[in-house]
Amino acid sequence: MILEYCETGQLDKWLISLRGDMSSDTSELLQRICFDICKGMAYLASQKIVHKKLAARNVLLTFTIVPKITGFGPTKSSEDEDAKANILDVFQERIPLKWTAPECMTSLKDADQRSDVWSFGIVLWEVFSLGELPYSDMKSRDVENRIKGGYRMSKPEMCNSFYYKIMTNCWHENPKKRESFKKIEQKIAGTFVNKSDDVYYYN
Repeated sequence: MILEYCETGQLDKWLISLRGDMSSDTSELLQRICFDICKGMAYLASQKIVHKKLAARNVLLTFTIVPKITGFGPTKSSEDEDAKANILDVFQERIPLKWTAPECMTSLKDADQRSDVWSFGIVLWEVFSLGELPYSDMKSRDVENRIKGGYRMSKPEMCNSFYYKIMTNCWHENPKKRESFKKIEQKIAGTFVNKSDDVYYYN
């Protein structure tokens, strides 16, 4: 298998490196990254592929800052990496609880496109918070009860109302009321002006 070399590395680490160096161009770049990730997830959904563990750490960036979705299937990591990612073994299943839809927090066996949409909402939050850890004030074991009690993360400072509305829809407790990746892709595309093939500019 030949894989593209993603020189810039993990999205979460790149986002952290941006702190204190924001500009209007950077803001537009963040929005394009979100759009590209959504397009990638829409393609996976069209192929009946469920990611299950979508997170900023599982998105790699090329030299030109084009995101590539990774992290499919089982992976090996150290206990320290698991702690940083808030991954818990639940009945011997490695579940990244802070990125996982509430209906999948005890098992990923029923994960589907709708649960991936929830995780995409968390990735959006990571992008616009410049790599902050989701639910940073909570322990992983407390997240499920808080979410099922109606708690949702607040809008990041760098996020506009359009993207926060997408996030909150991704985080609907009822999976059937979450929009599909294709629908989200269409909504985000509507905020850009297409000036040439597959090149978008924020409107």
